[in-house]
Amino acid sequence: MGRMRRWWPLVVAVALVWGIFGYFLTKPTDFHDYRRASVQAAESGYDALANAQLTVRAQLDGKVTGRYVDATLQRAADAVAGAWKQFAAIAPVDDATTVMRDQLGPILLDATAKLGDLRSAEETGAAATAGALAALDPVVQQLSDFVEQHK
Repeated sequence: MGRMRRWWPLVVAVALVWGIFGYFLTKPTDFHDYRRASVQAAESGYDALANAQLTVRAQLDGKVTGRYVDATLQRAADAVAGAWKQFAAIAPVDDATTVMRDQLGPILLDATAKLGDLRSAEETGAAATAGALAALDPVVQQLSDFVEQHK
């Protein structure tokens, strides 16, 4: 009987922790969860595009090598794809989150396309690269605006 009294508080504590853990794993997505995931996806996309812009500008100025640019652009494409995957994994829960989805989804798709254009232009020449780089500016601004609006 004495042994059981010693273990009883531990058993209750473990059951309580498991219960709380289970709740947070299975609780439904709400507005704040969706907003947070959307903002994180937009920030990831923004960071990737901004890094790509800086690197390609440095290349146009003759400060970095083509291999470095290729690797940076690949990482940026991977980051935008990851942001899209994170964003697409959560379904909107109400009208407000549907509006967020309808705003951010096309921006992330455009970011993917513009990064692809930049990677292709980088192999073509400096003029094409500068044009593709300029085409990234509105997408970067849209991502920044989305983050500011929903943060």
